[in-house]
This record gives sequence, C-alpha cells and structure tokens, in this order.
Amino acid sequence: MEKQTRTPPIDWRVELKAWRESGLPLSQFCREQGLVAHQLSYYKRKYEPQALSPDAQSTGFSQVSVLSTNAIGAECLSLRLASGHTIEGISTQTLPLVSALMCTLQ
Repeated sequence: MEKQTRTPPIDWRVELKAWRESGLPLSQFCREQGLVAHQLSYYKRKYEPQALSPDAQSTGFSQVSVLSTNAIGAECLSLRLASGHTIEGISTQTLPLVSALMCTLQ
C-alpha cells in the first residue's frame, strides 16, 4: 500500500506578496507557480479589503451610476469595479464592448 503524502497548506499572504513583487498579471503568476487563480483572487479580497472601495466592500457588487445625459438624450452609465477601475460612457451602443472588456478584466 502506497503511503499518501499531504502537501503543506498554502500561505496565501506569502503568495500575494510574491505576486505583487513579480509585477505579473495574476493569471500568469498563478500559472507559473502552479496555483489556482480564482483561489488567489479570493484571498486577495479576503486579506486586502482596503483595495476595494467602501461600497464594494459592503455589498460585494460593483457600483453603477448615471453620469449624465448625452446629446441625444440617452443616459450614460458608469461602472466602478471592485478593483478600482471605472468604465464610463456606457450606453446601449457600447454595451457589447463593455461586456468584452469585463471578460478581459476578470
């Protein structure tokens, strides 16, 4: 019977520090280190809540607000992500682009 070995638990704070110091995108860092990107993202949110806006901390959702009305009377929306990025000028015409951008940012 083969003896099973257990891998030591991952110290996510150490991994987060290493990721920050690497300057690599999170997904690339995780691939190179053999980590699961969504797990590192989870611990990033857990251990670094100050990186999130106060609104995102309390609700867990991104904030959407009406910025203005454009020249033809259509409302323009702004989307503030938990990462601090803001996408402005969202309208029905730009929605497919925003959707593609959101997929890229995740």
